[in-house]
This record gives sequence, structure tokens and C-alpha cells, in this order.
Amino acid sequence: MSSDGGVWVKIGGNEDTTPPAIVSGGTVTTYVDSGITYQVNTFLADGTLNVSGAGVADILVVGGGGAGANNGGAGAGAGGMLEQTNSFFDVGTHAVVLGAGGAAQAGYGNNGESSSVNGLTGAGGGGGGGAVAYTGLNGGSGGGAIGVNNTVAKNIGGTGTAGQGFAGGLGFITANYGSGGGGGASEVGFVGTNTSGGNGGDGLASSITGIAIFYAGGGGGSTYNGTIANGGDGGNGGGGAGSVTALGNLGEDGATNTGGGGGGGYGAGSYLGGAGGSGIVIVRTITSNSRPGTVVASGGTETTFTGDGSNGDLGQDYKVHTFLSDANLVVSTGGDVDVLVVGGGASGGGDYSGGGGAGGFVEDSLSLNAGSKSVVVGAGGASSVVDNGDGKAGFASSIGSFSAGGGGGGGARGTGVNGQVGASGGGGSDGYPGTSSLGGVTNNSLQGNNGGDGKTGFLGGGGGGAGGVGADGVSTGGNGGVGKSSSITGSAIFYAGGGGGSVNGGTAGLGGNGGGGAGAVGPATPIGGTNGLGGGGGGAASLGATGVANGGSGVVIVRYKI
Repeated sequence: MSSDGGVWVKIGGNEDTTPPAIVSGGTVTTYVDSGITYQVNTFLADGTLNVSGAGVADILVVGGGGAGANNGGAGAGAGGMLEQTNSFFDVGTHAVVLGAGGAAQAGYGNNGESSSVNGLTGAGGGGGGGAVAYTGLNGGSGGGAIGVNNTVAKNIGGTGTAGQGFAGGLGFITANYGSGGGGGASEVGFVGTNTSGGNGGDGLASSITGIAIFYAGGGGGSTYNGTIANGGDGGNGGGGAGSVTALGNLGEDGATNTGGGGGGGYGAGSYLGGAGGSGIVIVRTITSNSRPGTVVASGGTETTFTGDGSNGDLGQDYKVHTFLSDANLVVSTGGDVDVLVVGGGASGGGDYSGGGGAGGFVEDSLSLNAGSKSVVVGAGGASSVVDNGDGKAGFASSIGSFSAGGGGGGGARGTGVNGQVGASGGGGSDGYPGTSSLGGVTNNSLQGNNGGDGKTGFLGGGGGGAGGVGADGVSTGGNGGVGKSSSITGSAIFYAGGGGGSVNGGTAGLGGNGGGGAGAVGPATPIGGTNGLGGGGGGAASLGATGVANGGSGVVIVRYKI
């Protein structure tokens, strides 16, 4: 089931005969999108989902956020966030468990509780590190580490649960002792500074209710002392802010039913951290599917082809609309369409860097009503303005609510080192001085893959592609991850390949099949990602290189039978 009404119909016109489940329970709302009526059952407390007709449904599960710590404490991690489409429900009663947020207490933050339905469980968020336990606690997303009285050995953010959230941030262990922010569903918590607690990591947006809403943001860290010290901001998705100033106040609670982590409390007076926000469980089904017949539309570059059995039904004529820039698809007569959306690829980094991650790749079938549909084509990430700067993220592409994210930029030796998070993650750089680095992770495993690690010896990792992970830089620069092939235009074309990693001398990484650009050797110019394919740009190899490669722009393609 796609986010824009793509249930039952698959690419090539094959029918999926599994019906939607018939359900009741929780708070019930409905909305209509592209001729399809959705029923949304929202649970804000423990309850029961009653299934009177077996079938499939979409599920969002968010665990309760952790609590922030007191006394200059760290921000808490968000509850784990999981979204699953086409989950099969048997007839009967299904228990819905809603995770409570962690309660505020002295010493360190409590973990939140897990939420679950139909075998899908979102873990509770990790509590923030405090005076008793300096390290952040593990959870759906990890709690941040406290700064005061900490040591390098204990300055560790709690880990997140794979596929649900990210780690907490580190504390600043001198001066005003800024504690780390809690991790969120889309990124790690931020590191504390001399003048501020770290911000909580941002959560992720879901449109399961018909409206894009952010969930699972991490809590902001606090500070122990300092007249100009500030608390970190809570992450987007209900994360609570840390204590604001040296006047002292409580850490802010995570927002109810978002799974947001609580903020840390200021040190003087041992102000308590904020409680975690409770979780949420949402189940979405289809109640009616009023798809019209043959489509009539205009917009983009229009072509036609006849299917040969490998690219569509044998002998069937198709019309194709290809968009390489922002525009509108004007639908005169609505009906079923096949859609490919590819986000913009990221640029590679500079100075012994990793390749850029490819844009996200999403292919499905939708039903479109008559009317003008906004088409957005994501630009590729621009070259860094600093020759040793990180690569820049690509931008999302979309038609209506159906979207694919941009790729994550390649890491650079001079700045972030690790590859950046994106639809496909960027490759890691050669660390400075002489350390390995991690490839960026994907923020949506249905759209892309992780980037490869950078290794010592000036070996950048390859950016992730839609069809495979980026290779580590080992004896050569890492190759970019392979993209995915689609025959939606009538010809088999690869899209969304990752950019290759750089190397100081020897063999640079190749770009992944699907428009990924090759990395550079020495001062040579790396190759940019291919526009219209969402490929990641190759990594630059050395300071003073002649250029850093852009990511390739994305594409939106719509086809239907004529």
C-alpha cells in the first residue's frame, strides 16, 4: 500500500488480491486521497484493535520517550519509531500497548516504555545521563551523556535500536559542562558545548493520518553552571528543551503521544529533567477504492511505447510523462498510473572524502483523480564551497504526497569525517589524523542503502545506492553502491547509483550503475552524479583539488495504459 493510494495494483498491472483489513478500535478518523478513502484508528492509550475481516493495514508504532536527567543532566532519547505497510491482520482481537514516557527523577533519566501492535514493537527511549550514571541509556534512541564530573571513558551517548532511532550526543566535560542531546528517529543527538547543552536529534515525519506529522524527536541537554549557558533545543518531533538559563528551571517534558525525549535540568539547585512523551500507535486501512478508468493527462516530456512483456503487458500501449524539473501533471480524466520518483543525489566531500549518497528510489502504482498535481524534482547537492568541506545533501522529489528523499553528502577529512545521513548515506572519509570513519546510514531502507566506511591511507568510502551499499575504502577508493533498474519508460534504465570514494594515489572508486560519479585521484576533479538519474557525486581527493562534484538531480516519471 503506497502513501498515495497504491494498494492492489502493482507495476505491470498485476493485481494483489489481498483485501484491506476491516478494523475497529481507538479514535477513528477518515480522509480521501486520490479517490481512495482511508480509515485511521489512532490509539492514545492501551486498547484493543478488533479485526472482523482479515486483511492488510499500514501501521505506525512509536515507543515512549525517555526522561531527561537532573543536575546539569543530558537530554533523553526518543522512543523507537517504526512504520510498516501491508501488515497482515487475522480476524480477532489484537492488543495495543502504548508506551508511557519515562518519569523524571533525581540522578539520571528513566527509560520510556515500549509500544506494540501485531508483532511490531517500538522500543522506549533511553534516559539521559546524570549524576549517578554519566553515560546515556540505550533505547529506541539513546540518551545523551552528561558533561559534569564526566571523563572521556564515561562520555558515551546511549545507543539507539537499529531501524528505530539513533544514539545520544556526548557531553562537554570542561567549563560549563554542556550535556549531550538525546537521539531522534532521523539523527544522533548533538554534542554539548561550553555555552549550551546539545540539541536533541530530529524525528521523522509520517503521513499515515493524511497529514505529515513529526514524531520521535530527542530531548535537549542542559548545563551545570555558567551565567550565559543555555539548554539545547528539543528535536523536531516532540523533543523537550533543556533548562534555558543559569536562572535554573526544569527540563521540558517530551510532547504527549509523540515519543519525544525529555530535556535535561539545569545544575544549580538540581533541577529535574523533563519527563518523556508517551508513544502512539496508528493503524490505517482502506474502506473504499473508487478508481476511474482510462487516464488522460498532460505535462512534462510525453512519449509512448508498446509493452513487450518485460516492460509492461504484451501488446499494450503506454503513455509516459517524464519530469526533469518542477512542473504540474494536469489530469483531465483520472485513473490508475505507475510512478517512479527519484530524489536528488548528494555531492561528494572534499579532501580525501567519500562519495555522495544517491537519491531515494520509489516505484509504485497510484490512483489519480482529475486535477493539477504538483511535481517537484529534487536538485542534486551542490559542491562544497570549502575544498575540505562535507558534501551537500540532495533534495527530495515528489508528486503529491508520494516522495523520495535526497542522498546524504560524502564525509570530508577536514570537517565531519563520517558520511552524512540520507535516503542513501554518503561515504566516509579518511579520518584526521589517520583514523577510519563511518559511512552515512540510510534514513529509509525502502529507498536506499548505507554508505561505505573511509579508511586510513587516504581512502574514501563509496556513497550508498538504491540497490546496494557503498563499498569501504580498502586498497582503493570505495565504489558507489549500485542503483536500481526500472522499465517504466519502456527501456530498462538504472537510477540512483552512489558516488565513488577518492584516493590520494592509485585507483579511485567507481560510481555506482545509475548515474553515480567516480571519485578523484590526487588533485584531479571528481565526476558529478548524472542529472535525471539521482546519482551521487564522486569524492575529491586532496586540498586544492580543482572541484568537488555535484550530485545528480532526480526525476519523476508517470505512465499509464492508453
